[in-house]
Amino acid sequence: NNSSSEYVKPVNPLQEKLCTLFEKVLKKDKVGIIDDFFALGGDSMSVMELVTLLNIPDINAMDIFKGRTPEKIADSYELRSRNDPDIKKEREKAARRNAYPLTGFQTNMFDSQLYAPQTCMWNIPILFSFESNEINASRLLEAVQKTVDHHPIFRTVLDFDNNGVVIQRFNADIDCTVKLENFSEAEFQKYKSSINQPFCLINTPLIYMRLFLTEEKIYLLVYAHHIAIDGIGINILLSNVWDYYVGKENLPEDTWYSWLDGAFISSNEFQRIKADEYFENEYLKKHWFRNLKSDVKTRNLSAKIHTIKSALTKNVLSHIKEQYGLSPNALCIAIALLALSEAEGKEDVMVNWVFHNRLTQESKTAVGLLIQLLPVGATIKDNADLKDTLTQIGKRVTDSINNSSGEWCLNHENVYLNDAFFIVYEASIMDIDCMKNRNAVMEFLPNPGMTLIRRTSLQVVDTDDGLIFHFFYVDEMYDKDHVTAFLNSLEKWIGLLENT
Repeated sequence: NNSSSEYVKPVNPLQEKLCTLFEKVLKKDKVGIIDDFFALGGDSMSVMELVTLLNIPDINAMDIFKGRTPEKIADSYELRSRNDPDIKKEREKAARRNAYPLTGFQTNMFDSQLYAPQTCMWNIPILFSFESNEINASRLLEAVQKTVDHHPIFRTVLDFDNNGVVIQRFNADIDCTVKLENFSEAEFQKYKSSINQPFCLINTPLIYMRLFLTEEKIYLLVYAHHIAIDGIGINILLSNVWDYYVGKENLPEDTWYSWLDGAFISSNEFQRIKADEYFENEYLKKHWFRNLKSDVKTRNLSAKIHTIKSALTKNVLSHIKEQYGLSPNALCIAIALLALSEAEGKEDVMVNWVFHNRLTQESKTAVGLLIQLLPVGATIKDNADLKDTLTQIGKRVTDSINNSSGEWCLNHENVYLNDAFFIVYEASIMDIDCMKNRNAVMEFLPNPGMTLIRRTSLQVVDTDDGLIFHFFYVDEMYDKDHVTAFLNSLEKWIGLLENT
């Protein structure tokens, strides 16, 4: 759809509210019900702003991406709002009786873990500590137990089906009893260094919560393999712990298995075909340069890290959004593409970026691994106009989100052989306010031998002082001069965009 020159006025309160918020978010005058959000200049960040301002629990970002116009968004909401909540609960109950294939990202994690099975490359070991006089240990134990019982991911295991395909299934018989484990403070300080160990991936739970009590502190451990859960899922778990702690009951149903069911049922086949067609049309016609070319073949995956602290503060990012239409996430993707193109001397470059993939109401209450990898490629020519290049990249990011139904990205790579440059932008996913409000001290338990999940990756952390870029690479795969050339390009483009 395109923006229409014809103005069609709203005919109900929801259409009127959507038109008004389209105008506010996109800074447009007189938006009608058949005007297209994206044709008017919308992108993924403005979608999130629109959803926040709407403040209607059953309208989510995917409704905007799919509906695009106030008329279609409102129609979709009104149709869905007629659904009986009991139907949703029954659907989740029925879905837990079935086994489901791994998602694309889960399969990628499984494959990379098999490449280095005795490592903790995908482990998430987070320990929170509280002063024992500030928290009631027995109430916290009860709250943790209720949280574990509420979420099916604690009783989810991986297995092989009759064809040797890895599947995930719910096993209600798994004992998930949480106990208050007693240690002296000195004993626990020694013990905690041994907690982070490689997971057995088959037929055993891949996430635990444990509670430890010493004479000084109470410790809450969230210990998971990433194949089971993402950062938003961890936030949901921890928020639920405190909901139960203060006496809340009847928390929203966890819809992980309903989401899996929806991800694989045939009704979504059309969307997947459409998404695959988009990526094939966009990305199979050229040979894309996807990563820093390895200089040495090795199975030693030990990591090196280079950190760049930038002056890309919230004010600067807001200015860049106004000037170029790029969200912070899209800006980081653009910086990586520009640096990769310059350092490797290639015009057609591609990276993969982590997309949170929580655009539907079902996904917002699902605790599991929902994140996806989406590709973004750009043709970057010498002396090209920077604004044109950034606009091209921003459009590619939005188009990737619009076509996120498929798994094209991970279907076209093999771990450590032709894996693409990997970008994850961490805004507030692990900025866990519910724990800060309880004065919790958070630490990640040490990884015994840091093993990289990819040849190269860029983690960007959003702080009050500016974006911090952490570049990870497999040290033995690259000559020092090769890495230095890329880092110089990365720092150059960060600096240029800081001063736009």
